[in-house]
Amino acid sequence: MKKDWWTNRGYDIPPRPRAELIQELRDQAGTGLYMLTPSELLRWAKEFLELNVDEGSVRDLEQLGEASADKESEDEAWTAESPATFMDELMRHYPSRVKAIVAAVANGGFVHWETVYELAGYDETRRLRGFTQPIGTLSRDLQAIGVLTGGEPFLLTTIYGHAVDPSWAKGFRIPSGVIPLLRSKYEGGDLWQPRDSVEAGSEPSDRGGEGLAR
Repeated sequence: MKKDWWTNRGYDIPPRPRAELIQELRDQAGTGLYMLTPSELLRWAKEFLELNVDEGSVRDLEQLGEASADKESEDEAWTAESPATFMDELMRHYPSRVKAIVAAVANGGFVHWETVYELAGYDETRRLRGFTQPIGTLSRDLQAIGVLTGGEPFLLTTIYGHAVDPSWAKGFRIPSGVIPLLRSKYEGGDLWQPRDSVEAGSEPSDRGGEGLAR
């Protein structure tokens, strides 16, 4: 999770762990280094070590990691140009994510899971687990070529707490600082669809129990 544990290696080459970390593990444990987030570690431990790992603990660690990243980068922000570049690239591969982000911008920073299903054309059997993963992947790719610094707040964060099951997503939020930047790009365009039925910026309670927003 710590950006100073990684070394960028230039254009189109993925970053790698710092050499000091690789050497330390080789010296101390006689093995190679494999980087995992705390939540990933728990998931692999559950599968390979057959440990009884609570899914709630995994989600807590995921959100804690996102919060820690936001705290580390609170003095850094998206520039005026970087969100547009990011969104144009995201649109090429994952238009459903762009639609969700623009909907969040139009709603003051939050998009409800039902809106995501509607915009993405998902049926009720589709899960939202992993919906934000392409955001992280693209962020790392753009960091590697210098478009992003790595200090920008994560663009789309999962908010849990669905009325049917708290482990399901009830929606997604975006950083407040990026809202005016993306509003100027999308307001009035084809993707701009404000939801008058939901108060701007709110994270509404879930309506009914339909759908599998997990």
